[in-house]
Amino acid sequence: FFNLYVAQHVNGSFSRDVNLVMWETGHNYYYDIVKAVWAAFSHRAHVKPIHDYIGKRVCFRDAMFSLLPRMRLGLFYSSPIPEQCSRSGLFTAFNRHLMHRLNIKQERVSSSKEGASKEGASKRLRVTFLSRQTRWRKVVNEDELLKALRDSGKYDVTLANFTHNVPFLEQVHISHNSDIFIGMHGAGLTHTLFLPDWAAVFELFNCHDVRCYRDLAALRGVKYVTWTAMDKLETVERSPEHLKGATEKFSNYRVDVDEFMRLVEEAAKSVRSRLRL
Repeated sequence: FFNLYVAQHVNGSFSRDVNLVMWETGHNYYYDIVKAVWAAFSHRAHVKPIHDYIGKRVCFRDAMFSLLPRMRLGLFYSSPIPEQCSRSGLFTAFNRHLMHRLNIKQERVSSSKEGASKEGASKRLRVTFLSRQTRWRKVVNEDELLKALRDSGKYDVTLANFTHNVPFLEQVHISHNSDIFIGMHGAGLTHTLFLPDWAAVFELFNCHDVRCYRDLAALRGVKYVTWTAMDKLETVERSPEHLKGATEKFSNYRVDVDEFMRLVEEAAKSVRSRLRL
């Protein structure tokens, strides 16, 4: 979607009076788990797979080909960027564009607008903890972490399970209304793109893939924190099939609760500063 948005800039047109064709030539028929987002780019609800045109002659009055999402040194979530590059105006504009076109509303209201009776509640930061439903990279003491967050009295905590059973626009609404977004290394952290400007993302453990989501957070312009105290991170299970190679992404973990809360507070400090709470 980001590459299509950039391609629209290149083309100089943001009209939604277009048909979208998915150029997918694999053997499996194209299946779209995020199809609701296409509404930001076209008034036509259906994205046509290229398979529909096999063996047919097709004429286009006008055609635009999107920038590729996986081209060499291209624009995708782990693109290499200069160390000091941050707060990309293009990534900010993409966030604004999608939230507007998809009608995703920001629900945070400042304490001055809420009134004195709600001032305390307005200072409670909204924390979303992304729970992994896959076999690996699970946090086995997740319940302890959630309890510590709630017992602190500083946060409104949401436990999110972003599976295929949760409509994608609902997922985007949750992430866009998160002040602190917490998750283990994985594709769910691409929701960093949808966070509000003042937010922070806490990658619980980067599995030694250091730049992937750190760089995405930098481009989006949000605070990034991750685990560094390796003596306070315990590997509790490891995939036997991956013992000969890098195993960090094929393991489950227990994290130290006190260190976890320290890093959450580091993220919270940045958010409060930006919100002037």
